[in-house]
Amino acid sequence: MTSVTDHTRNRSPSRGPGNAGVSAMQRSQHQYRTTIIERLLLMATAVIIPLEHHLPAIVGFSIPYIMFAILAGYTLLNRPRALARTQAQSVFLAAFTLIMIGSLIESVHPFPSYALLFRMGLMIVAAIFVASLCRDRGALRASIYGYLIAEVLISVLFFLTSYGALQTTVATDFAEASQVRHDVFANVEGNLNEMAISTAQGAAVALALGLSVRSPLRRKLFFGIALFGIVAGFLTMSRSGMIITGVSCATVMFAYGVRNVKVILVAIALVVGALILIPEAVFSRLSFSPETTSGKTEARMRLYKAAIDNLPDYVLTGVGAGNFKGPWGQRTDFYKEKNRTVYGAHNAFIQVTINWGLAGLLVLILVIYLAYCCLPRGGGKDVLVLCLYGIAVALLLRLIVTHGLADKEYSLGLGLLVGGYLWIWSKGIVPPRRRGQRQRSPAFEHTS
Repeated sequence: MTSVTDHTRNRSPSRGPGNAGVSAMQRSQHQYRTTIIERLLLMATAVIIPLEHHLPAIVGFSIPYIMFAILAGYTLLNRPRALARTQAQSVFLAAFTLIMIGSLIESVHPFPSYALLFRMGLMIVAAIFVASLCRDRGALRASIYGYLIAEVLISVLFFLTSYGALQTTVATDFAEASQVRHDVFANVEGNLNEMAISTAQGAAVALALGLSVRSPLRRKLFFGIALFGIVAGFLTMSRSGMIITGVSCATVMFAYGVRNVKVILVAIALVVGALILIPEAVFSRLSFSPETTSGKTEARMRLYKAAIDNLPDYVLTGVGAGNFKGPWGQRTDFYKEKNRTVYGAHNAFIQVTINWGLAGLLVLILVIYLAYCCLPRGGGKDVLVLCLYGIAVALLLRLIVTHGLADKEYSLGLGLLVGGYLWIWSKGIVPPRRRGQRQRSPAFEHTS
């Protein structure tokens, strides 16, 4: 016969001596639950970062910089215990190791410069603050909607700026398409390649939301936003942006289940819709060859060739970031006499190797691997997991096509990855849903 005590234990299992750990975990989750202020801070950060060049500076500081300062002040004052736990994560320790190695190598080369390393340190610290605030599903969901809002705003800008002009323009090869791009976006502030990557992340997020919701109206809305972002990314005529858009969206669909009939139909609809809406002149810039029709070496190809030609000079110990921008770089094809500027390698892995040699490259790969380990496993139908997959893939591909090592986008993306691993999914594993259990619609999902 079951006693009254047994019934009591069944109703309140955390009170039993064998469940002390469960009780402690429940108290910890309640203690660290995010507030509406924290969620709004994360959402605002996700919206502001891609729009940095379109927002006025305040007393010499950019709006994203001020936003991160607010995050830092709030976290230090209100969440010191969460911050202490977050900063000890292995991916952050590896990132600081990269800065230490870079500093040592920089000091033994002529013309040392620590400006890039300092900015990288700020980027990592900002990621720690983001991870300290992203402590539950509500916070992560707010950040994801921030990506969505940013994508819509940037897409509107691209459509208003370029769509009409590109529809009436004819370009037959890469050179003509590049000139069209220069003319159409002459008055647009910011890096078009980076903005195209932002629309790629937003499109992947919208696609994940569309696949996960049950309401037909909201599903059409999210798929429409995804198509809007895909077309807008192509309007920039950025080859890297086009590729990252396609790969990020494909990643979301593969994670959800590529054999799913719904996924196949959505993929076909997005491809057909994009082909109908994207102006023909855009596709003229998809070519990539060692030489253009004018006989001049293409800019990106010239930089890659310079990296190969000078490989023996930097592969072991690097040349130092300061020396690269100084005398060493000016003696190579990274230097363009017309602008009197040493251009970066357009690839983060090559750039780190040039700056700090093989040791720097190996530590960068370690940082990426540890960030990859933060991706949740086994949650292909979880909308938040799908969104993280799309964001993470876009950031990884960004490293391949750009040499920026201290971009604020990395702070946000890395912070969300670590926050999800540390606070939302135990050890990065998404618990399987029980048979018959339905996932809540994202807009009405309660914080766990």
